[in-house]
Amino acid sequence: MRPWYLSIGRDDGGNQIVIALKGPNHGKILFLDHEVPLDVGLHVIAPSFEAFIAGLKAG
Repeated sequence: MRPWYLSIGRDDGGNQIVIALKGPNHGKILFLDHEVPLDVGLHVIAPSFEAFIAGLKAG
């Protein structure tokens, strides 16, 4: 994992939920699929930490 991704959680399968601290995804929350290469295993799941938290409350 790149040093500018900070892990903020994980699922039961060992995949991480990370926040980008810099770069083109700065501030976004991403899902990191550990079973595929990093360049195809990152998926944006929220545009910001606030949106991520709001999605948890709504879901």
